Amino acid sequence: MKKIWYIACISLVISCQNSTNENTEVDTGTVQEIEPNQKELDEIALLEQPQLIQDFFAIDETILGDDFCFDKQEVSQAILHNNSAVDWKKFELSDHYFTINESKCGVLLEFMTFELGEKKVAFLSQMNEGKQQFNYLIWDNKKNQWKNSNDYPKPELTAYFSDLNEDEIEKVNEYGTDLVYINPQYIGATFVFSEWGMMMNMGEKQMDQFTSPIRHEFELKVVDNQLVLEQVDLILGTEKDSVLAI
Repeated sequence: MKKIWYIACISLVISCQNSTNENTEVDTGTVQEIEPNQKELDEIALLEQPQLIQDFFAIDETILGDDFCFDKQEVSQAILHNNSAVDWKKFELSDHYFTINESKCGVLLEFMTFELGEKKVAFLSQMNEGKQQFNYLIWDNKKNQWKNSNDYPKPELTAYFSDLNEDEIEKVNEYGTDLVYINPQYIGATFVFSEWGMMMNMGEKQMDQFTSPIRHEFELKVVDNQLVLEQVDLILGTEKDSVLAI
C-alpha cells in the first residue's frame, strides 16, 4: 500500500513539472519586415547603373549650385527609377556622356568623364536661357570625391575677334560672355562667343554700335594626355547662332 502511494506521489510531481515547463515557454517575439527608405532604395538602384551615372551622383551638390533648379530627389527618380512623372527627364546616354533636361526652368545639364593620363576628370555644364555654369572636375582618389578645378585652358574674350580697337576691346571685356558646349562625338568641348549674351549685358541699342564680327571659336581637346585649346577660324557669314536653345 505504501508502495502504491509513493508511486502516485512521484507521478503527480512529474505531471506538475511538465505543466510548468509548458506554461513557461520562452517568447522570442515576432519578426517584422522593415521597408528600406528612399535613400537606401536609391543606393541599391545606383549600384545597377553604369559607372558614368555613379560618377555623376558622386558630385557634391555644392558644385552643382542653386541657379539651375537642380533637385537631387527628382533627378534620382528620373535616372535611377525611370519615373516619368517628375520634371527632370533622361535625354541622352552613352559610355562617357549623358544629358538630362528640365523643361519648366529650361535647364540642360551635360556630364562627360574621361581619362587624362592617370587622372579621371569630367566636364559638367548647366545652362538655361540666361546663363551657364561650366565646371572642370578632377577625381580625388584619396577622398573618393570630385573636386572643382580651374586648371584648364580657356580663351580670352577678345580672342574671338580680330583687329579690335581700344573701345571695342573695352566693350568686349566689360560686357562679353562665352559659352561652352560639350561635344558628345569626341572627348572635348567647344567655346563660342555669345552675341546674345553680350547684347543682354550691354543693351540692344549699344550693341547696334558694336559691328566687329566674330572671327574664331575654340576647341578644347585632349592631346598627349593634356587639355589643349585649338583656335578654329570662322568663315564670314557662317558664324554660329549662339543663342541658347533648350
